[in-house]
Amino acid sequence: MDPKATRDRYLFEYYLNGVHLVAKDWCIDDNRVVNTTDKISKKEGLKLFNVTINPSANQYLNFRVSEVDKPTYDYFNMYEKIMRGLIGPGSVTPYNPKSNFSGERTVGNFRAVSFSATPGMAPPTPCATSKAGTVTLQFEASPVAPDGKTAYFKKYHLYWSAKADVDHKSTKVADIQPTSKGGKVLIHTIKSPVKGTGYYRLQVEDKDGYVSPLSPVATGYTTKDQDDCGGGSSATTPCGDLKAKCDPKTAKACVGKDKKTYTCSSKGAWAEQTASGSMVCGGITKKCVTQKSGWCQGEDKQWYQCKSGKWEKYTGGGK
Repeated sequence: MDPKATRDRYLFEYYLNGVHLVAKDWCIDDNRVVNTTDKISKKEGLKLFNVTINPSANQYLNFRVSEVDKPTYDYFNMYEKIMRGLIGPGSVTPYNPKSNFSGERTVGNFRAVSFSATPGMAPPTPCATSKAGTVTLQFEASPVAPDGKTAYFKKYHLYWSAKADVDHKSTKVADIQPTSKGGKVLIHTIKSPVKGTGYYRLQVEDKDGYVSPLSPVATGYTTKDQDDCGGGSSATTPCGDLKAKCDPKTAKACVGKDKKTYTCSSKGAWAEQTASGSMVCGGITKKCVTQKSGWCQGEDKQWYQCKSGKWEKYTGGGK
């Protein structure tokens, strides 16, 4: 919420797996942003989009915001421009961030503020190995806090369907209790609930009950044995034309000229098996859950957000 009758300034901070990403700190002056009214809560506030972080799979982000005074805003406003390369020694009017410290060659900002925070979680990207009617999902274990011990993800939920467009309305198996496969890899084996081809997505939950968007889809089979995790002979066959269409029901994993493993996606296109970049949208033509779905990146590399139950492409705005 942001009262439009007053001029306020806010500081945003990002933490990735418990580490403060200092270079990503940024400030806004709400006098430069138009207030909007949320369609669901009916509350007035700021709606911002600032792509300073492109989250990868299996990461725990923490976003913090605090209202700050003008000297703090002035400091971070210039600090951000310097960090992003918008201002440098070659600029027409280069200068250091305005500091509230005194002393020669001293630059810094002292403040005593209270932050509110919300987590942002990216689940791991699963792969599947199918054999004798069972499907074994394999994925990275939870990232841990700087203490090296505390795992951020406390629960793993599994969604599955006989259709490729697995979403929050699909069958859910809560808290699946995966087992460790040595070090940083977890596995979960199930008797396939789908005859033929089944599609699976993961969701993670933290200690406070916050949940993530769904992961990219892993595909399992009962009609054939196939290892899509790169651990079997199915990933030794050289790939043909990776631009050609493929049949996800019959195509086997193959190795491209770049030595990477490729599998046939549910859309009939070859895709790198181990890709784990930004959160991938799982069907932007489908309905979404506004309070849970968050942001995702489509195959067109554009960002989408769930608004009023529908995915909408980000078209600009923010700072």
